[in-house]
Amino acid sequence: NGYLHTDAKIVLSAGKNPQWDSMHVCDPSVIEGDFQYNGKHYNYLMGYLGCTSLDNQDNQIGIAVSNDLENWHKINENPFIKFTHDNTHSAFQWGVGQVSMINLDKKGKIAFFYTSGTHNLTSEKLSIIELSNLNAPVVLREATVPNKVTINRQGYLDFISNADFAYRDGILYMVCDTPPFADEIYEHGTLI
Repeated sequence: NGYLHTDAKIVLSAGKNPQWDSMHVCDPSVIEGDFQYNGKHYNYLMGYLGCTSLDNQDNQIGIAVSNDLENWHKINENPFIKFTHDNTHSAFQWGVGQVSMINLDKKGKIAFFYTSGTHNLTSEKLSIIELSNLNAPVVLREATVPNKVTINRQGYLDFISNADFAYRDGILYMVCDTPPFADEIYEHGTLI
């Protein structure tokens, strides 16, 4: 059938208690680039969701590096993109995660798209970060992806979350698992 079957291999595991990703790690996004960490060169960067709760609250985003796609090294013991639980509200607070990364310069200028879920709002965020030197990341731009939250004809809220992005020839492509945008055409701006 043309497919190569191999045994499954766990390449990234949950951290040890009480680390921020001690319950589970999931939803990876992997890109190729040119990354330095602690004086060593790496070819691949992974963004992933980590969590400490069984009810999937307070998710946060971590990053890891590899040269062979099998042996991954987590960067730092802390989340890369943090979520702070708002203790003034008892509502469910999902956190941040579902990262989708795009390498904008084939080196270390990375667009991080990710879902953010607070006590009252779910939105898609964008952070453009220079990561050639992972010991000294530089945030170049932060924004919320433009989104018009509406109730569609089926009675569901239309909003962007859990999206995956690709960028080619000046066009930004997006897919997401929320209800379809059948009532309107979504217009986007430029990444760079």
